[in-house]
Amino acid sequence: MANETLHVINNRSTSVRPKADGDPFLVPQLVIFAVIITVTVVGNFFICWIELKRKPRKSSGYFIINLAISDLAVGLVSIPLDIVEQLSNGWPFLDFMCKVVYPLQTVLMAVSVTTLLCMSIERYRAVVTPFKSKLSGRFIVKVIISVWATSILLVTPYTLVLTMKDGNCIEDWPSQDHVKIYTASVFAVLYLLPLTLISICYTKIGVYLHKEVKRWKSMIKSIRRMRKMSNVRHTQNIKIIKAFVAAVLAFAICQLPTHVIWLWHDFGTGRSWKHLYDVLPFCHILTYLNSAIDPFIFGSLNARVLRKKFTSMFSCFKGRKWQRQNRGSGSRKVMFPQKPNTRRKGSGTRRNCLGPRCKRSTSNTMESYV
Repeated sequence: MANETLHVINNRSTSVRPKADGDPFLVPQLVIFAVIITVTVVGNFFICWIELKRKPRKSSGYFIINLAISDLAVGLVSIPLDIVEQLSNGWPFLDFMCKVVYPLQTVLMAVSVTTLLCMSIERYRAVVTPFKSKLSGRFIVKVIISVWATSILLVTPYTLVLTMKDGNCIEDWPSQDHVKIYTASVFAVLYLLPLTLISICYTKIGVYLHKEVKRWKSMIKSIRRMRKMSNVRHTQNIKIIKAFVAAVLAFAICQLPTHVIWLWHDFGTGRSWKHLYDVLPFCHILTYLNSAIDPFIFGSLNARVLRKKFTSMFSCFKGRKWQRQNRGSGSRKVMFPQKPNTRRKGSGTRRNCLGPRCKRSTSNTMESYV
């Protein structure tokens, strides 16, 4: 979810970026990046796996998968490319990559925030207008494709100004005013506007749920069963909304420092601040950290499923390890006659990784969204 502005300070000023071997924060930064990559890739892989196994898949599940895919792209593409660039003096990739690497990172950020906006609208529709027809999977897939297409169109102007010069990938803007317009547009379109709309959606959802609680509390005891069913649904809605709001807050907090420092750089005196390069790495880490936080947030909605998945995987791993050790020991096995009707029906040997722990269907254990 990182954006290109973390890389273009050289292109907007005459200052030269410090060399990698002279940066005292380089090693700690690379270690942190390695941790973020590991958590991002593993965590979002499990989120995608769980949601893809879910049958039937809920509307919110499609958006969660899309957000996890964009986070996976950050861990598999954006951060590794950034590390390679930091370790090199100059542009380390082919020339055509100049128009791909930075715009791709901005596209991923745009996809993330737009997906969060779609999730808030979907929750508003599901909670406030529950009697409307549910969104079909085909329609949601079309929305997701539109999100990616729109995100690519948004970075087209930026792609056009990127060019190679003296072995570096730089921005060739017609004037400084164009730089300011672009920086302000990125902040408004990819941060301020979507977060404002998201806040409006969740505020209206909160007001509606508060009124619903008061309404159900005032109803007579003769419909206790109906009220109990409504309370269960209300609790599920609250759980999902809390997770979605947490994802929005994580995005807002992690992305804000980067936007602030570049607004200050282009509109204020940040260009001449001597500690700019000391602060940029922390903004960079925060930006990428958002992709590692999301799996924990959405994993909380599937905590029971995740525990069962890990337990099943470790059981299978231990079973295969025991089998290899047994084969390599060279010892003769002593077979004892088995008593009739003492073995439970359907149980398998652990050595062959059979049985309910290894072959249990995930679809029957999934927690469903409302």
